[in-house]
Amino acid sequence: MREKSNGAARSPVTTEDGRRIGAAVDAVVFDAFGTVVDRRTSIAGECKRVGTRVGVQADWLGLTAAWRSRYPPTLLRVAFGEVPWRSLDELHREMLDEVLASTA
Repeated sequence: MREKSNGAARSPVTTEDGRRIGAAVDAVVFDAFGTVVDRRTSIAGECKRVGTRVGVQADWLGLTAAWRSRYPPTLLRVAFGEVPWRSLDELHREMLDEVLASTA
């Protein structure tokens, strides 16, 4: 028997309990972007690796931070209809182009 937080005994969860709970659940969703995925340092690391190979030095972490900082305002512009809807890949590319143009 497991105990409730107040110390009283409670019955163990049965298979039938699990079925009832499972029947009521339509989806289990995990937001892993930025928690499990370390996009900033992985992109900066890859940029550094390629940059070293081709002879380009830069503040790769700063560049990826600047790129990421454009994400919220860009999505808001799309959400409010200030710019037409485009795929996230297209938006990411546009944001990257803006960052590169501002650092060139």
